[in-house]
Amino acid sequence: MSSVFYAYFRNVNDDVTYRYVAAFASREIADEWWRAVSESSNIRFANSVKRITPQLYTHDPTVYVVYTSLTTPDVAPGFLGKVVFTLLPNRDVVGFVPISSPDMTDHVSGNIFYIRSKANPKYYWYCPPGKSGFVTSGTPIYTSTKNRSRFRVTRIPKYSSTPNGTVMIDDDKIYITLAASADLSVTTRQTPDGISQVILGSSGTMQLGDLNRSFRADSGLILPCSCDSGSNGKGQCTCGSGDLVRELVKTNDGEEWELFN
Repeated sequence: MSSVFYAYFRNVNDDVTYRYVAAFASREIADEWWRAVSESSNIRFANSVKRITPQLYTHDPTVYVVYTSLTTPDVAPGFLGKVVFTLLPNRDVVGFVPISSPDMTDHVSGNIFYIRSKANPKYYWYCPPGKSGFVTSGTPIYTSTKNRSRFRVTRIPKYSSTPNGTVMIDDDKIYITLAASADLSVTTRQTPDGISQVILGSSGTMQLGDLNRSFRADSGLILPCSCDSGSNGKGQCTCGSGDLVRELVKTNDGEEWELFN
């Protein structure tokens, strides 16, 4: 998980009163709090808070003051101790320091992303075309320093149809499809030597949180110019183009990856 994450809450009725800054235990906790509030059975509370960006919300204190989400039983009491709401002074007070606004990717279901390493952001997930010039089912996924593929990440609702646009959280079940072909999704297959190789297939699901713990770039480095899935279950890349490529595998001791756009 990341470090403390901050967000502003502005009074929807004016720009002076009931303005808060919230310190969440992490960016992930902020998104989970928002999911709890926005899907609360307390419709009046849910409708009184709007998410503009990951770090900017509005709330209507004539309905509910936002910090009471932590003490209202049917809203988000499970987040008491994971977030602190602090009332801000009037906007004209001298010396107020705005919170930092780091570049970030909003994890919205249905959007298109690149997937890159958190530890070494120059590495991206890459699906190379085969000898035919197209990416086909069975194509292994690699990490590349010079090439990258675009993926659409979509939340799978638990109970009923949910339109795209929902902010995804780590516990969400998702499927990741190649942006250029909705028929090809990220899945795995076992190789003869027992490796869980990450490939594109006809179906495949995971949790969003799997990107934090379940995938690792294999240690073997290859210099490809074209690749295919191979008849032996192992992806083959031939000749060199100066691109450092590592095969992606699923494992219990994975690296951290992040969605990026």
